[in-house]
Amino acid sequence: LTTSGVRTLSTTQVGALTTVQIGALTTTQLNALATTAFAALSTTQLSGLTTTQVSRLSTTALTALSTTQIGSFTTTQLGALGTGQIAALPTRDIASFSTTQIGSFSATQIKGLTTAQLAAMTTTQIGGLSSVQIGALTTTQVASLSTTDIASFSTTQVGGFTVAQIAALTTTQFTTFSSSQIGALTTTQIKAIEVTDIAAFTSVQISGLTTTQIGNLNQAQVSAFTTTQIAWMSTTQFAAIL
Repeated sequence: LTTSGVRTLSTTQVGALTTVQIGALTTTQLNALATTAFAALSTTQLSGLTTTQVSRLSTTALTALSTTQIGSFTTTQLGALGTGQIAALPTRDIASFSTTQIGSFSATQIKGLTTAQLAAMTTTQIGGLSSVQIGALTTTQVASLSTTDIASFSTTQVGGFTVAQIAALTTTQFTTFSSSQIGALTTTQIKAIEVTDIAAFTSVQISGLTTTQIGNLNQAQVSAFTTTQIAWMSTTQFAAIL
């Protein structure tokens, strides 16, 4: 079929194509389909798309799919999407992905998510991100995470934060950390916390600090503790400052 011939195919004709026939279409032919015809593809037909075809789908074609259709993509198919394609997906599609699908995203794909897409993700999806995926987030993405998202992180995920990401976290985000999350931070991560964030720590964050962490704080960080915060410390925590 020529490109012009493909454009004339009706939704009924496209719907009659087998998965083998779908898989045989060139990317030029696929992208030539009318958006209504492409949107009419069944999930079974979409399963016939090869990774090469998926990687070359136009954003117009991708955004024509419903959440059910895009949600039917296998982790292999999703892995073929480029950052430009990922960024073009409607937030409703991102929110519809299973934790397995989100978990299959490469570090590069995670980095390609827009802040709006991140905001659309559920706490279950956020909680399913691996420490590698967490570490791939840009500082802009990290700063855009909601306090609910921050609170949903496991101690393992928190351990995936890079020094740059720790520094990018806002004061409000830090005051959402549980004592367990604070306690899970490495000494390297602790040293990256800005003094303004430390000064805003509540009794919850203070109680989570280990003596090892306190002992690794620099002078500026130690000086940031308020008298109220010092009063919240245990005798062993206070001794670690001296």
